Amino acid sequence: MLFRSLALSGYRVHKPSRTLQIRYEDVTGIKVNSEVRYAGAPAGRVIAMRHLTRDERSKSANKRDAVIVTVELDESIPPLPNDVVATLSSDTLLAPKFVALSAGSAGGKTLANNAAIEGHPSYGIEELTAAAGPLLDNANHLLDTLNATFTNLKSNLADFMPK
Repeated sequence: MLFRSLALSGYRVHKPSRTLQIRYEDVTGIKVNSEVRYAGAPAGRVIAMRHLTRDERSKSANKRDAVIVTVELDESIPPLPNDVVATLSSDTLLAPKFVALSAGSAGGKTLANNAAIEGHPSYGIEELTAAAGPLLDNANHLLDTLNATFTNLKSNLADFMPK
């Protein structure tokens, strides 16, 4: 009974053999046991998350990094190339988020076990709508300007029309 409960909870009794450390600015939507995908296919799970210490943040190349995510990779996954890119993604707007690892370049150097890499932020609907705000403001201003110009043009043309 105990083993069945442990298996259903996702708890692992063995020590992970292949891990990767990924530093992120924000991991909203990611949890322990979130899926990891390599080139779009299932590749492992998130096994730990923790906040970076003040000292770790000050030494980081990206001073905005705040969280380190540890992922366990399945044994069937080939060694990860040095240029692998880690992003946060989801299949749909309402689907759970996962860690997406790009395939990287074949034939180059590979990452060591438990290597640390920089994660890239996700660009979901929240980020897209925030970025679209200024664009929509500019479009509204342009429409107001065109409306005023058209109104002036209409009144000026009325002066030239025979009465």
